[in-house]
Amino acid sequence: MSYEVETYKYDTRRLMVVDWSSVAYQNIFSIGSGRNAGKYGVLTQEDELRLWRNKMVVSMYEFIQAFNPLNIIIAVDGESWRKSYVKQYYNDNAIVYYDDHAMYTEADNYGYKIMKCGETYIVERVETKKFSIFRNLKHCFLGQLPADKNALIWNLYEKESRPIIHSYKGKRKFSMWDVVTPKDVWRKHKDEFAFTISKFFRSIPIRVSGAEGDDVIYNSVQALKNEYQSIVIVTRDSDMLQIDVPNLKIYDHLNDNFMTCTSPSEYLATKILRGDSSDNIQGMSIDDPKNPGFPKSKQIGEKGAKTLLESGENVYEKAKREGWLKQYTRNADLID
Repeated sequence: MSYEVETYKYDTRRLMVVDWSSVAYQNIFSIGSGRNAGKYGVLTQEDELRLWRNKMVVSMYEFIQAFNPLNIIIAVDGESWRKSYVKQYYNDNAIVYYDDHAMYTEADNYGYKIMKCGETYIVERVETKKFSIFRNLKHCFLGQLPADKNALIWNLYEKESRPIIHSYKGKRKFSMWDVVTPKDVWRKHKDEFAFTISKFFRSIPIRVSGAEGDDVIYNSVQALKNEYQSIVIVTRDSDMLQIDVPNLKIYDHLNDNFMTCTSPSEYLATKILRGDSSDNIQGMSIDDPKNPGFPKSKQIGEKGAKTLLESGENVYEKAKREGWLKQYTRNADLID
């Protein structure tokens, strides 16, 4: 543990909340059996899962030793409500244009041309300044398409990395998984092990149907903040910086230090405007003043978000006036 952590003040009434998925992913990636099979002697799926379980036990022991909590909560992922929320949003707001030769999609400031080639489909990005090539075609909302066409578009990717419709965490589908155990098998095993291990570390595992681990963490901290002298969240998820609780510390287990944030409210407001690329949540897409009726090619980023907030203008009213209120509300719901 870093010196900062080792010298963190002792407290007899401390709550520790562990982001189980965050720690679990760090430990499975640290095995990296595709690279380190010789180092660890990992030959089978069971070898790998046993090694991962041992690492999780060691991690929990180290966290308890460092923070000496009175009580421990293990936050476990449930099936995310955000997936269905995002799908409904784009079914209601993304537009599909079509003629006898091709289909075109427009979602935020992303446009794509879709053409069938034999049994496969070719996807080409369309620049915002060229949206006029499809804007006069027949069109409907994505959710109004027949089920087979709707499913097709939701499963099309640009260069096998970016989904053409911004599904929640959709970019992770093709992320590297350099381990022996299939990802779906490991995910189920990791969640089950949270409940198995909890009895040995006098901890309470919490999984809520429809909620992610960060939802469990946030609500646990808010509900219990007055019951403890101090609270420590163990996570590498910077989203936790939006929690404005004076007696809270956020320990980044990957970098072995405490995360800091001078203004949780400003952090949240900025992230709502710029989106969250790790979760494939888009930033605000606004109209291009040089090309009225068409969006800018780039969304609001970190710098633009801070400039807007520093201007003192009411962001909600600006979004309402300029026509991007639905995007703003979407991100507020997803990120807050």
